[in-house]
Amino acid sequence: MKPVGVSRHIPRIRCGVRAPLPAVGGLVGAGLAVAGSAGPWASVAGELHVGGEVERFQVGGMLGDGVFTLALGAAAGGLILWRVLRGRASGFVTGLSALLLLIAAVTGMLNWLDVANMPGVYTPGKYYHTDARAAWGLVVVTFGAAAGAAGMACQVWRDELR
Repeated sequence: MKPVGVSRHIPRIRCGVRAPLPAVGGLVGAGLAVAGSAGPWASVAGELHVGGEVERFQVGGMLGDGVFTLALGAAAGGLILWRVLRGRASGFVTGLSALLLLIAAVTGMLNWLDVANMPGVYTPGKYYHTDARAAWGLVVVTFGAAAGAAGMACQVWRDELR
């Protein structure tokens, strides 16, 4: 005898999400790009004109292009998360996330090449000599976004081109 109100077909609920490894790498890279955007991008030591004292300070990423890389990393992370949770998304979503991370990586590289001229580093007339070096935030943005872009490019290849 069949109990009242119970269906014969009980749907199975999946507890876990199986995410492909390149997409997880892309998600980690996007997270690193977001975290590095909020960190310091330059460590500066400037010798003052008056007194000759050396003043040391750090310049945060939010003064310049860090806001841009933060937005790119967050958008790419959202797209990757959507792709992972849906199981299989179109190649456009995956390709767009790879492109956004690549733009963030190139932005980090360009800031790293010209770290002495980032906003907040050089103040005309205040310092006799400045020495600016890339800080951990800029390094994390550059390498994290590049690794995430490579992971998502691999995911595009696995999904669409193979």
